[in-house]
Amino acid sequence: MANAIKNKLYPLIDEELKAANDRFGLDHSNHESFAVIREEIDETHEGLEQIEKWSAQIWEATKRNADGATIRNLYEEIYRAAVNTAVEAIQVAAMAHKAIVSNVEIMARQTRAEHEAAGAYADAQTLRTGA
Repeated sequence: MANAIKNKLYPLIDEELKAANDRFGLDHSNHESFAVIREEIDETHEGLEQIEKWSAQIWEATKRNADGATIRNLYEEIYRAAVNTAVEAIQVAAMAHKAIVSNVEIMARQTRAEHEAAGAYADAQTLRTGA
């Protein structure tokens, strides 16, 4: 069951990634990637805290034999919070994927810059030595 659900998540993650890339492009640094992911993790964590809060309220309502409507309303709160948290978790996955792709591009830029610098150094050495 989990694999079936996971396989359905990949298109949603890809859709979120495409929307983020269309709007913002790739990240320009690993610092930027981390900041974006951290924000999404924080929002996911806040959602989980809301779920825990509603869960505790359901337990307290259950122990005091609260009416069914009260408990149902609390379950509805958990449902809404869980859906919102799932969306945030999808955003974490999408931003992690974006960070992976961005990191590859950042590394490629660094490698190109290092090769260009090495070439410029070699050119300067040739000019100095006349060789």
